Amino acid sequence: MGDCHPYAILLKWERLQRKAMEIVEKCPHLVYKLKYESLLTSKEATVTKLFEFLGIRSFSQLKRQTSIMAMRTIDEMVTTAKNGKEATKASTLSYQFQNLCKGEEFAAIQLQKWRNPSNGMTQQNLRIVESITFELMKKLGYEPALFTCSPPTQYSKEEIAHFSETNEDMIMNMISRLKKENPDDFERRQYQSDTFGLELKTFGDWSDCNQEGKDSPQKQKKIPLESLKPIVSQLSYEGSLKNGRRFIFGDATRQGYDPCNSKKKNQGNNIL
Repeated sequence: MGDCHPYAILLKWERLQRKAMEIVEKCPHLVYKLKYESLLTSKEATVTKLFEFLGIRSFSQLKRQTSIMAMRTIDEMVTTAKNGKEATKASTLSYQFQNLCKGEEFAAIQLQKWRNPSNGMTQQNLRIVESITFELMKKLGYEPALFTCSPPTQYSKEEIAHFSETNEDMIMNMISRLKKENPDDFERRQYQSDTFGLELKTFGDWSDCNQEGKDSPQKQKKIPLESLKPIVSQLSYEGSLKNGRRFIFGDATRQGYDPCNSKKKNQGNNIL
């Protein structure tokens, strides 16, 4: 149900990239950089390096009547990533995810697809993309195709207002088309859209000296979790979405862990 016009999409993308770059600068040892182009041209080698960074993972496994811990090798994880049940299942839920199970032939046509003269990016949209992301493209190692010598376009308030109106029209057309062509996909997206549309609020003071939540827009109740001391917050929240569905979730935390700032308030040696 999200934005459709490139201007609106790119504004969000730019904010996300800047936030990601803040994290990379603050905690470089926790971040693995992976380029989409590398995934297209050398998928297995790229995924292998990613799993080497993550390390061998443990997971819970049931065997008869007992629960054991098992370890997966990197080769096993790569195989699972290529033929995973979750990817196969997701590919049937929406046309947006159909590419998850496509093979090498898909990767070949994806590389620089935006340059394709028949179904690639129009000059107008390319101008919008490079005008908004010009600075970030340079930082991320990408050279612009249009603005190699001249500065990027500065859009006027009137042009930006027009982009916004066009975006709203495109969203409505997309929703209308989706309702007819894939009502199940439409219902799933509507549910997700309502969830993402919930107002984000701080559920309370998370300092060690506070045991009460505050500023919550939803009904609260305490949960007895004495075994998890020292408890910082132990509340549950109830609410409803626009379509009438109700939800409930809770939080229970003890002292936290920030690998980049051990002196940060509410830090401890125990991780829940």
